Amino acid sequence: MKLSYFLVFLVLGNTIYAKQMVPKPNFYRVLVNVGDTSKKKSTEKKQVKEVKTVTHEGANEILIDDESIGDDSMEIFLEAEQAPTFKGGFDSLDVFLSKNLKYPTLAKENGIEGRIVVRFIIEKDGLITKTEILKKLGWGCDEEALRLIKLMPKWMPAKMNGKHVRTYFTLPIVFKLK
Repeated sequence: MKLSYFLVFLVLGNTIYAKQMVPKPNFYRVLVNVGDTSKKKSTEKKQVKEVKTVTHEGANEILIDDESIGDDSMEIFLEAEQAPTFKGGFDSLDVFLSKNLKYPTLAKENGIEGRIVVRFIIEKDGLITKTEILKKLGWGCDEEALRLIKLMPKWMPAKMNGKHVRTYFTLPIVFKLK
């Protein structure tokens, strides 16, 4: 019986503590100095945006959530209406990878074969950025996969609603001895 009272207290106590940790939003008007791109300098203060700050009681941090920015230029899509493509199509991508892949000596000597999965962002202009390896193989193959990605030319970027967008692209690279 005492154990059940303890469990009820434990649950209710955590619930009460959790309610104290709920963020409390505040709205502020932010004024900034806006520089003029013309030859004359302008230091006129203009209202730029409304910023919502979120704080937790007892916390030393302030999280700023700016909902007023309508620019989605930093948004990265997982899927798009029109997917990004390698110039010449995926057959050209296969040719590019097989032509430029240099099997690492250490992996070749030890008979290492396998698949590496690489993910990167294709920017709005087709450049490749933020390359990361999701599935590693080791033995120098990971470094070779990164080198191949850096060698790639610009891609044709993805499109959403007729506009170029940033997208993630996941690419498996297979290392197979002949």
